[in-house]
Amino acid sequence: MSVLTFREDKETIKKLDELAKWKMKPRSEIVRKAVRDYVTRKLELVEIQKLAAKRYTEGKLSFDELVDILGYEEAKKIAYYKDIAEASFAQGLS
Repeated sequence: MSVLTFREDKETIKKLDELAKWKMKPRSEIVRKAVRDYVTRKLELVEIQKLAAKRYTEGKLSFDELVDILGYEEAKKIAYYKDIAEASFAQGLS
């Protein structure tokens, strides 16, 4: 196991200590679980985003559906790169 040090404001540490006391667990255990849960959720979200982008480029999702999943800014980037790839491919065939 590795050691990770971070800084946090006093109010958050106070709340963390209250939670640890209420759960009857060490502060470090609460933080470890929170970090693990956060990382797991974020990685799951990345996989969902990758799948949505893939389905969009395959024509299986509309742009509006992609926006619903990724948000407008991310969907716009995916659409732009798809357009660039298609144009590049078309030029290569010419």
